[in-house]
Amino acid sequence: MDHIFEQKSYKTEKKINLFDSTELPRFQKRKVVFISRDNVAAYTNKNEDYIDTCRRLYKRIIPNELIRNKLTELENKFNLNNLYHESLGVHVRHGNGEKYYSPLNNTWGVKPPSADKIFKAIKKPLDDNPNIKNIILSSDCNAVSNFIKEQFPTKNIIYLSQFVQDIGMGCNHTNSLFNQEFSSLKKTISLELEDQIVFTEILALSKCYALCGGKSFFFNTVKGFSECDPTKIYYLDNS
Repeated sequence: MDHIFEQKSYKTEKKINLFDSTELPRFQKRKVVFISRDNVAAYTNKNEDYIDTCRRLYKRIIPNELIRNKLTELENKFNLNNLYHESLGVHVRHGNGEKYYSPLNNTWGVKPPSADKIFKAIKKPLDDNPNIKNIILSSDCNAVSNFIKEQFPTKNIIYLSQFVQDIGMGCNHTNSLFNQEFSSLKKTISLELEDQIVFTEILALSKCYALCGGKSFFFNTVKGFSECDPTKIYYLDNS
């Protein structure tokens, strides 16, 4: 993206909240309209909440054949098409040892949510929706999967995530770790393949009956592609 953005920060020139090239003549001459995931709120219509804005915009994203095929493979592997209607889609952004600094908030991260918070966040939708038999999980840390399996032994836990680094070794897209001694031990993963897998996981989770996740671009995208009742979206406090 460096050839698009020469500056460190980017702001839209105007609010294009009614973006629709078929109805707005002023957009028909444009070859591209760029909408950033960081600035979705700028496209909110009057009396439209954030989830509706996301869904209106994400409907315009059509996954290519490669992603659709990978999604089919994933669904066949776990028989997901027969499970979605009774499943809670869960995403836990753990960090897995990743280190970063936010100058804006003057805070260090990534600090994972406590085990108690993860347990309570998942238990709530299960208590509210006794029809849920499966938990379809995506996470950046294998320990999260092990913990959820221990805490909810009566549920069918399906852990989708692939190429997850060993505990404490961070995520695949950065080598910044709290414990730098682990850097040389990280597994080498193709970032292009990683992107394909992550997008596929997002699409799979979005099909679930109910959703649970914390603040992250991943979970925002899951909600954007999802058509589940907004009252069936539950939140994990990972602040």
